[in-house]
Amino acid sequence: MTRTRQTEDRYTLISNRLVAASCRDLDCLPSEITATMMADWMIRNKAGWSSSTWRQYRAAVSFAFGSQISALLQQGGLPASAQRGLQTSGMKEKRLPPDDLKKILDHLLERINATNKHHENDLSPNSLAVLLLLCGTIAGLRPGEWPSVNLW
Repeated sequence: MTRTRQTEDRYTLISNRLVAASCRDLDCLPSEITATMMADWMIRNKAGWSSSTWRQYRAAVSFAFGSQISALLQQGGLPASAQRGLQTSGMKEKRLPPDDLKKILDHLLERINATNKHHENDLSPNSLAVLLLLCGTIAGLRPGEWPSVNLW
């Protein structure tokens, strides 16, 4: 298997982080971690990781520890990975559900209609919120990403 230098660097970084985390849990030094200790620690923690995270972690420690750990992490009967990651991005909503978007827009448009009867051409904060929400949904951008957008 051919790996790029970038992939190897990423694997090294990931495996170093995993060794550090396992050392904290096992109360030992990185130099004391064996392939078996690392494999056992990873298997105990597998249920908290998504399938894609498990694949990346397994590849990283296999790169760092070699074939001695690969066989341990490939064995059958391992606990299943989490259906959805239990930490950081796995807990975040990735999009605004259409029903929620409609409710928000209906509320904002109701407020705009109630407050803009005399100033139809003015852009109120509610009008701007509607524009930002619609444009963000269409473009897939969060509000904080708009300043860095280049339209040409």
